Amino acid sequence: MAYASSAVLLSVFLVPLALYLLRQNRRRLLDCADDGMKQVTTNWANRSWTRSEVLHDTRFYLLIPGYLAPSIITTALFLHHLTLADAKGWSHGWITGNYIVYATSVVVTALASGPLIDHFRAMKLMPISLLPLMVALLLVAIFDHYQIVLPYMIMLGISAGVVHTAATAMWAELYGLKYLGAIKSLGVALMVFGSALGPITLGGLMDSGKSIEIVCVWFAMYSFIGMIFMYLAFWNSITSRIP
Repeated sequence: MAYASSAVLLSVFLVPLALYLLRQNRRRLLDCADDGMKQVTTNWANRSWTRSEVLHDTRFYLLIPGYLAPSIITTALFLHHLTLADAKGWSHGWITGNYIVYATSVVVTALASGPLIDHFRAMKLMPISLLPLMVALLLVAIFDHYQIVLPYMIMLGISAGVVHTAATAMWAELYGLKYLGAIKSLGVALMVFGSALGPITLGGLMDSGKSIEIVCVWFAMYSFIGMIFMYLAFWNSITSRIP
């Protein structure tokens, strides 16, 4: 019943709000991406990469593990939340009833992160977006109290809100605007693959005898490594020169 109530609230209030905000903010995000490109060295800023060129760029492969981490981990956790609840001794209604907390956190963070992207650039925010994801994972790994669900959902929402807002600007800052559609479609395809991979990975690890706490620690370690690789990719984009 709690799950159904959350779904109704999400449909009635948050989905229309999110669609409206996405429509209003589309132009601002593209302007932000264009400004971000100008702040990178002149050589990088004036070039637009084709998708084929992106696939031959080392930076792309460095940032992919961190870029996919939210899709892999969040989808895995959401599809196994009842298993998580059973392992922790929480009621199913409690964890699913708090999905509204996650959704609200995503919307609020998306709104707040837009101006931050304008000021700091998406390349600086994308690695940071993995920090709240790591916090959420460690909360589950360390604590069993049912109230942990609230900060856990909030942290997952913060991570998702930043990623959803910053991803388009990130691709534009790195690879220009001319072929942005083709490059973004590649990123979306990879996210879908990550969303499919996550539940299988979590389920397989738990079937092999690993506890949910151990898996969350491993996911947190993966997120940390992905964050470091992202920093390396973005650092290269600023300090390198086009051959």
